[in-house]
Amino acid sequence: MPDTTATPAEQPEQQAPAPEPDWKAEYDKLKAHARKWEDRAKENYEARQRLDEIEEASKTEAQKQADALARAEARAKAAEARAATLEVAAAKGIPADLLTGPGDDISAYADRLAAWAAEKTPPPHAPAANSRIQSTATPARPATLTIDEQIAAAEKAGDKAKSMLLKAAKLGTKKQ
Repeated sequence: MPDTTATPAEQPEQQAPAPEPDWKAEYDKLKAHARKWEDRAKENYEARQRLDEIEEASKTEAQKQADALARAEARAKAAEARAATLEVAAAKGIPADLLTGPGDDISAYADRLAAWAAEKTPPPHAPAANSRIQSTATPARPATLTIDEQIAAAEKAGDKAKSMLLKAAKLGTKKQ
């Protein structure tokens, strides 16, 4: 029977691990490539500027005036829209920036709207200004109280300042 075992010299060599790449060389290579594209972009930008200058110079006077008119009309239209917004805002008592809508940041718009609404809305537990509280626990009183009754009510309520004012008014109305 033939010998099928191979001697160590005849065995296939084990593959050696791949050498670590030279990162510095890779970085330098990529940096050079980026510089090449950067230079090309600068050249293209300069060429675009020259082309724009040539196109502007080749325009007729009528074309230049038409362009200027279009720009002026756009500015006028924007100014009219802004004036209309300001007029409505003043008439309705609403800040003009709330009439322009959310724009790109809807969250910031919602915050501004909520702050404005909170400013305008009284707290729920406080009565509105110039409102009278109606209570069934308060006994009905005659429409007019005498000065003595008013003094007694102020003293009962513990309002010394009002009591003193009423007493001074009583003294001032006495005939001498």
